[in-house]
Amino acid sequence: DDRMKPMFIPGRAILTEMGKKVLDSMVNIIIKTPNNITLNGHTDAGGALVNPLYTNWELSADRANAARRFLASTQLQSDRITKVIGFADRELLTPE
Repeated sequence: DDRMKPMFIPGRAILTEMGKKVLDSMVNIIIKTPNNITLNGHTDAGGALVNPLYTNWELSADRANAARRFLASTQLQSDRITKVIGFADRELLTPE
């Protein structure tokens, strides 16, 4: 994920074309292994979304589920996804 090429539309749980490409390339590697996977959703520290009841917690979990739904439409067997977790803005890639 990158500011210039985000995986999700900023502030939303909608995959961008780049996000779909990233997940699609990852699934080609994952299907060759016997491992189950966990999907983690994250947000930036921005917060302050339009609806105060829809926080970074909901957004991060929704992003992880959006990735799960996308992967379910690929060759990946859905039972290999064992966890879907939302981290909100608690584990930032760049703290600033």
